[in-house]
Amino acid sequence: SSESYDADLATLQDAFLGIASEMLSGTSSGVKRTLLQDILRLCLLLGRERTNNSLLPLIITVLNDRSDWELRAAFFEQLVGVASFVGSQSLQHFILPCIIQALTDMHELVAEAALGALASLVELGLLTRQVCVCVCVCV
Repeated sequence: SSESYDADLATLQDAFLGIASEMLSGTSSGVKRTLLQDILRLCLLLGRERTNNSLLPLIITVLNDRSDWELRAAFFEQLVGVASFVGSQSLQHFILPCIIQALTDMHELVAEAALGALASLVELGLLTRQVCVCVCVCV
């Protein structure tokens, strides 16, 4: 029945979200980078609502690791797929501020990855050129 399917899916989603939370709150940057490499599949499994409400806040926490520029760069390298999945509201309110902050990151490869993500979002039509110009003026 569809109720059973929905209940089973919710259980599976909760389990994967719990595992992702443990992986992202652990100390291993390598584990976090590995999770980020396939983050879009996890978004697809969780669906838009759970991704917006639970996964997106979790993955943004990797930006707090100031000692690992590779982890921060990996976040931006995988960000475009997540941004296209979560929709324009989350993009504008949560993801874009992360990109803006990273454009002045102390490590140039993080700034480069953030700029690449910004360019891809504009190319895909997820951000207007006007927003991109405003971002450049802010930085």
